[in-house]
Amino acid sequence: MTLMAPRVPKKLLIIRPDAYGDIVLFQPVLQLLRETWSQTEIVVLIQERYADLTPLLPTGIRWLTTKCDPYRTGPTTNPPALDALQHEVTKFAPDCVVAACFDKTWLEAVVAAWTPTARQIGLGPYKLDMISRILLDKLVSIEWPNIYREIVPVDADSLEWDKNLRLARHLTGGEVAPLRPRLNVPEKAHQQARKLLQTAALKSGAFVACCPAGVSKVSIKAWPAARYGEVLAWLEKKHGHRALLVGHENERDI
Repeated sequence: MTLMAPRVPKKLLIIRPDAYGDIVLFQPVLQLLRETWSQTEIVVLIQERYADLTPLLPTGIRWLTTKCDPYRTGPTTNPPALDALQHEVTKFAPDCVVAACFDKTWLEAVVAAWTPTARQIGLGPYKLDMISRILLDKLVSIEWPNIYREIVPVDADSLEWDKNLRLARHLTGGEVAPLRPRLNVPEKAHQQARKLLQTAALKSGAFVACCPAGVSKVSIKAWPAARYGEVLAWLEKKHGHRALLVGHENERDI
């Protein structure tokens, strides 16, 4: 694959409205861009509910949060939140906007309409259902053929990690290290974790962490609890590894 010389932006806006797991998987891209483009101001747009993750991600990144949830609500659901976001995006005035999710939402189209002079790059083609397009056309003026015309080609069935690295290669114009996602856990959190493990009589390196629910957003992704039980029982009997079950407080019953 032949890569073009990179066009280094002064102000880069990355749109990443999805949830914790996908943001964590995007960490290598942020690290690579921060290291490669030392003079670029990088802003990442995420949902406000996931902002507590940002201290664990690469430094030197500015986070722009929004109360808009493009996966659960439409563009007309929360006008104050959308107005506030428009103010912040136009004030930042990026010269490059990246729609970093393969499965895009109406939010990427709105941001594109607010930044018509910016270089707009999409991970894969931009596709949106007709109902959302009709709603958006009543809200903002969008030239649909002109948004995110610079497409990073990826296989829809490829792993998220592979998609992200392909995006990093396209942006930087060269080969990139196949970094694995890594969180920067502060020492205070390490201390809290050690206390928790001591309380639960769990030894470091001799237990497994298991999230047997994960139903707060997409319940269809949840593996049956009984199956988790079978695997955890096998791990303890076969390998002597006890399990630490973790999850959100509203998943306690599971």
